[in-house]
Amino acid sequence: MSLFSAIILLGALQGCIQMAALWRLQKGNRTANRLLAGYILIIVITLAGRFFYTYRPSGLFYYKILFAGDLIIFLYGPLLYRYFTALFYPARPPQKYFVLHFLPVILFVLSIVPILLASGSELKSLLNSYGSVFHFIEAGAILQNIIYVVLNYSLLQSFMNSAGSETSYIPQTRFYSVILILTSLALAVWMVSFTFRFISSEGIGDYLDYHLVWFSLCFVVIALGYYTLKYSEVFNITAPAVKPEQAASAPLENIDELAESLTIVMEKDKPYLRPRLTLSELAQLCGMTPHLLSRVINEKFGKNFFEFVNAYRIEEFKQLASKDEYSHLTLLALAFEAGFNSKTTFNTAFRKITGETPGSFYSKTVQKATGTFN
Repeated sequence: MSLFSAIILLGALQGCIQMAALWRLQKGNRTANRLLAGYILIIVITLAGRFFYTYRPSGLFYYKILFAGDLIIFLYGPLLYRYFTALFYPARPPQKYFVLHFLPVILFVLSIVPILLASGSELKSLLNSYGSVFHFIEAGAILQNIIYVVLNYSLLQSFMNSAGSETSYIPQTRFYSVILILTSLALAVWMVSFTFRFISSEGIGDYLDYHLVWFSLCFVVIALGYYTLKYSEVFNITAPAVKPEQAASAPLENIDELAESLTIVMEKDKPYLRPRLTLSELAQLCGMTPHLLSRVINEKFGKNFFEFVNAYRIEEFKQLASKDEYSHLTLLALAFEAGFNSKTTFNTAFRKITGETPGSFYSKTVQKATGTFN
């Protein structure tokens, strides 16, 4: 076994372990976790196909199976897109535009039907005549995957921009950004590989135009394994679903009464001390629908849900910071006492609402030696 084959095999085995672990998870968004397992599966199949190809096809049928397996390059984008929609928009029907997403796969299969049906004597001449067609197919696959990277990035940004209307905390999305970065890097390597196939000189071509792609896929699998361990908590929670924005409604005649009711709940029950308070949970406490509560917060207080809830948390934090019995706590510990669930949410909310950092506030208003923010 060559070094190249050994690396490919190790990458495939790593992917199998990771895929099995994700598939067996019982917590969190199981649909999304299994879609990610499926995404890793097609990487494993790609690597496994390349590993077996290094031993050279032993027969015509075996060769055709490996050749038809190239359709998998058209599955990466749609499957990752389905993963992001299952995470951020679980109510969106998965059948929407199903045929459009898999049209490139269908076109690829149709284009290679003559090859799959060819006899041994016919196959050689067909492959010679298909040279430019293969380049066109690969270029189309690269373009398709670029489009899906853009679409997936747009889904992530849209979710981040809209999450403030549904949640009082910043959802943990760093892992999803890592997936997009790794996918983009592998795609960039693929584009370099495709370019070098036309311009590389003898002796460096194997590694700069072809092997490079397989090495990058191995790197993606290994990196995903590392980051799934580092951000393992994201697989045990369900990302809050972002709902489409409601159409403009008629003015609320009793908005002052509803706002007063909301204020009483916030001051008496202090629901903002719940780190993962959502719009739906607060609406239930107030006896309103989530849409009605959102309108009251937007129209009466001029804030979104994230800003509204965290303004109360910041006031709670300020009160705690001024009390001697809490002087032994760091600013982050005080933030947790006030209902924040992470340093990121605390810093972001504090700067957005007060216009200064927590450390700056503390140094100006609480003159104590302790309380440095770590």
